[in-house]
Amino acid sequence: METLEMVRDGEKQTRRDAFDFVREIHQGQSRAGVYAAAGLVLIGAAIMLPHGCFLQPGTVWKFWAGAAVATLGFGLSLRENFSARTTVSLFWIVAIGARLILLGMEPGDDIWRYLWDGKVRLHGINPYLSSPADSNLAPLREAWWAKMNHRDLSASYPPAAETAFAAFAAMSCTGIFFKLAFVGADLAIVWLLWRKFRQAAILYAWNPLVLYVFAGGGHFDSLFVLPMVGAWVLLEAPAGAGASRERPWLSAALLLGLSVAVKWMSLPLCAWLVWRCWKERGRARAWAVAILAVAPLLLTWFLIFPGTKFHELAPTQAMLYARSSEFFPWVVGLISKKSLYTNQPFMLLLVPLTVWVIGAERRFDRAAETYFFGLLILSPAIHAWYFVWLLPWAVRSRNWGAILGSASFFVYFWLQQRQALSLEWTQTPLQKLLLWSPIIAGFFCSRWRETRSNEDSNPSPFFERSGSAS
Repeated sequence: METLEMVRDGEKQTRRDAFDFVREIHQGQSRAGVYAAAGLVLIGAAIMLPHGCFLQPGTVWKFWAGAAVATLGFGLSLRENFSARTTVSLFWIVAIGARLILLGMEPGDDIWRYLWDGKVRLHGINPYLSSPADSNLAPLREAWWAKMNHRDLSASYPPAAETAFAAFAAMSCTGIFFKLAFVGADLAIVWLLWRKFRQAAILYAWNPLVLYVFAGGGHFDSLFVLPMVGAWVLLEAPAGAGASRERPWLSAALLLGLSVAVKWMSLPLCAWLVWRCWKERGRARAWAVAILAVAPLLLTWFLIFPGTKFHELAPTQAMLYARSSEFFPWVVGLISKKSLYTNQPFMLLLVPLTVWVIGAERRFDRAAETYFFGLLILSPAIHAWYFVWLLPWAVRSRNWGAILGSASFFVYFWLQQRQALSLEWTQTPLQKLLLWSPIIAGFFCSRWRETRSNEDSNPSPFFERSGSAS
């Protein structure tokens, strides 16, 4: 009898040993995959680094090579498990390290406009009422003045953005300092997403398009996205007792208002917040939310740029006629050539889009994802950095449109190659389809899967191996 029990105990121990052995192999393979993904992202960033000056013909091909390597690492990282303490550290090493590598990259030409607007404001000049081409401002020109685009137009960014440019210029009117400010906001987004979703935040943190847009290209959209992500975190924070239950609504309204004052595009999300507050907290609280949502815009407008009229806050002619990487307006243009000469009908489509989002979506991140997807599809002028607006919300939804678009939107940079060759800023039908079809197909495929499962946050199979970080 004792012999039989010993045999059984031995069999159990053997099975446990075999299980532990298989688990160790799996963990070792997973950890190896994590390190391989990290290495590819960093190597890709290093390859992209010297190829940021798209005005030189042929640069885009070399830039794409680095982007392809980083995208390969990004795709691999989405399937790996970050439960080990060492790989959690690796998450941050790559998130910060890749951005530090790309800080030395030649920025896009938009950054020189940020510097100019900030500098002239420090000299008491209203950038909404003047343009860089004004001969009276010639004494303020520096070597980078010639790199600016649209020098004949006045400032086009909302008052809070222009205020930020002036504040940064007061500290250091250099491209690298502005980049550091934008990357700081970018890493704050990573931190908020990490706190909320742990390893799933890698979809944003290691995303090659995000890495280029802020650290490489030097675009200021991180200042726009950060307040929205902050509002999202507040709205989903555990409710306290008494007066503290009201704070998320008011604080979120203030943050969303700040994002509107940085870039107009989040205004419909303010409308969504007011409506949801009206439904859940009543009319009085909704009015308070509405007032706080417009406060940042009004304060920066009237205090920092007094005397500026509303129509002077943006060059409307450029907004009404500019085209870039558009999808739906391009499709309409294939049917009606007249639509190619004005953007007004497509801008008006944002009204029913907003109404749909307000009526259909109950969760802030879901509303933001739906709205920004619709905005990207409908807008007549799209740039690669606009796609970043969609990515924070995909950290929860794992939407395939966001994942695939993080790779396909690099097609946009072929326009830079055409500009370097002094050709028109237009895309071929094939380039349009390569850029947009993965995004549209992936987005609706993910939404269809959610509908079938009747669960908004159902992860796609791409993430089934992921676990929570310790």
